[in-house]
Amino acid sequence: MRYHRRRLRLPFVVTFAGATAFGCSTESANSKSSGGAGGSGGASDAGGLDGASGGVGGAGDAATQCPPTLSNDVGCSADVENCEYTVQCQGGPQTFSIWCKKGLDGWQLSPKDCDASKLYDSCPGTEVYCDENGKWVLRGGLNPPVPCPATPKADGEMCFDGEERGYTSPCGYPCAPLGKSGWMVTECVAGPDAGLVWQTSVACQ
Repeated sequence: MRYHRRRLRLPFVVTFAGATAFGCSTESANSKSSGGAGGSGGASDAGGLDGASGGVGGAGDAATQCPPTLSNDVGCSADVENCEYTVQCQGGPQTFSIWCKKGLDGWQLSPKDCDASKLYDSCPGTEVYCDENGKWVLRGGLNPPVPCPATPKADGEMCFDGEERGYTSPCGYPCAPLGKSGWMVTECVAGPDAGLVWQTSVACQ
């Protein structure tokens, strides 16, 4: 997965190995007392330009200190083994489980494979991303890259829009909302004026 960062006026690309349905995310939090892999969220071709509303459901379980939403912004004051969240992703709803050990930096995502036909999927409103290895990852830290845009950008549109931390790229989207079939992928590439622009690398059918 490639992250694009801007230095002065000319951005450059930093690549990391392993590191949105169109619209916002809806989440619900469920906690469990025992650890385990994340729930098996379904993947579908659902999702569209109207997407889901921006509401966030579930406030977590104070007893087990689950965050109210799927997040990696803060750590935990005690060991928490399994917090489950169902979110809307570009390829359809997915259920994820996160855990945290006291003293570690941030929450960790329980291992979960992506749909191999929907690489670079992402979930609007979260830091969850399907990397090039077909694994869901939860990015975080002090300055994570901006998540994939909720809707695909037009070819030639600048990747940089004032965010100093850069953009996630490539980004995958369903073609159904465009009246086509398949799965499209857009990514940031060098533009004609030395900037970075979005370009479709895998087109809809």
